[in-house]
Amino acid sequence: MPISSTSLFHFTPKLSYLEDILRSGFWPRYCIEYGWRNKYIDFALPMVCFCDIPLTQIKEHTDFYGNFGIGVSAEWIRHNKDITPVQYISLGSQEFKLIGTLLTKLKNNTITKSEIHKLQLAKKVSGKSIRKKGKKGKNEKSLNKKFYNEREWRYVPTMDNSEQLILPVDKHSTFDIKELSKKTECQKLELHIADIRHLIIPRESYRRKLIKSIKSIYSTEASTNIDILISKITSLKQIDEDF
Repeated sequence: MPISSTSLFHFTPKLSYLEDILRSGFWPRYCIEYGWRNKYIDFALPMVCFCDIPLTQIKEHTDFYGNFGIGVSAEWIRHNKDITPVQYISLGSQEFKLIGTLLTKLKNNTITKSEIHKLQLAKKVSGKSIRKKGKKGKNEKSLNKKFYNEREWRYVPTMDNSEQLILPVDKHSTFDIKELSKKTECQKLELHIADIRHLIIPRESYRRKLIKSIKSIYSTEASTNIDILISKITSLKQIDEDF
């Protein structure tokens, strides 16, 4: 059994989020990277994340990130050259200590563009992750997670004001993540109907809703292309039962 997929997948917790991707592409929104070390700050940066995991092994990932997914083709990844695997860093390594130094420089506003790029693609092998719960995301749940299993690829946009691209986060931070993400809307990754290899729903009850959305979003496409995309819809329940 292969340990990699021939597609990269992005998962999200709501059907409306998946529909937004189909409608206007991947929007790199600000996310917070938590817990490199208690003595260092957390940091926020805009990104779109993909995983390189075969669908037969996807359950743990979807349980954490959401049950609605989209798989994009290898050709689309090659075309979007700013999408690249993250660098996984183990606790206590020299690279880990370097990240701590860079976070101190970020806090002191002395960080360089190349050092910012280093932080953009850094990911702990394992560690703390915080998930927002509830309708307004006010409740937090802290989990220990082995990120290395995600085989993450990441898109991080480039912007003229690189010092504003990545921000320190501590107890005194007051910025609004949603508001902050508005400035990266212009950095969306364009997605065409032929770039999509898979559409994932949690169960069959969502199929009709997604088909209706596809026909509306791609109303100017040839009916053959729409039918092909509809044929790519698979439910997690079906994957669990058939593979």
